Amino acid sequence: MAGRGRPKNRVFRDMLELRETAEGLLAQGKYRITYHSKDEHPEFSDVDRVSVIRWGGQDQPDRNRDPSDGIYVCWASHPRHGRCRGVYAIEPTPAGEILVIITVMRE
Repeated sequence: MAGRGRPKNRVFRDMLELRETAEGLLAQGKYRITYHSKDEHPEFSDVDRVSVIRWGGQDQPDRNRDPSDGIYVCWASHPRHGRCRGVYAIEPTPAGEILVIITVMRE
């Protein structure tokens, strides 16, 4: 997640391109799960968190943030947790882009 002194998250206008990028990064194992996600929603395992983002759909910019923040939400039906929402970003790093899972929660 971009913050002070860090590069900004990538902003997508095309949600299909966002979804393809997210799935590609997850398939390559290029992701990071925030402490917030683990602390606020301990009922989800890391595998659960990745699954919600991987199998999510209806991607759109997070309405609670400025669109220029590059924070996105998606929804998925999880076999154990039911309908879930994932919040994520695509962050640039010196080694290339990485998907940051900000949080996953039940709807």
